[in-house]
Amino acid sequence: MGKDCAIEAGKIFRCQGTGLFYYPPFIYSVAAIVDIRIETYQVEATATLTKDNVPTKVTAALEFRVEDPRKAIIDVQNYRQTVTWVATEALKNTIGSMELKDLLSERDKIAANLENRLI
Repeated sequence: MGKDCAIEAGKIFRCQGTGLFYYPPFIYSVAAIVDIRIETYQVEATATLTKDNVPTKVTAALEFRVEDPRKAIIDVQNYRQTVTWVATEALKNTIGSMELKDLLSERDKIAANLENRLI
């Protein structure tokens, strides 16, 4: 379900998979426990104008999985919030670049566009 990353002297030295592990106190500390399963969130673009100036409000489902726990914990302060913000901005940019009739009829194209922007 998750990975434990242990810290020694301020540096991560070991990430372990699922299970029960013992870390001697005052020598090691656990940096974070990262869930590497697929997570799902709801992303809403606030009232956004389409290319033909029609205000719309779109809700999307966001699914992501952490592939590198070290990068998720060390490089980003709050990776879940960052992923949600990036997805929201990508959704707003996609809505703003399309006309309303295309937005309503081409869901597969929008999904592919969003997936390419987020990868």
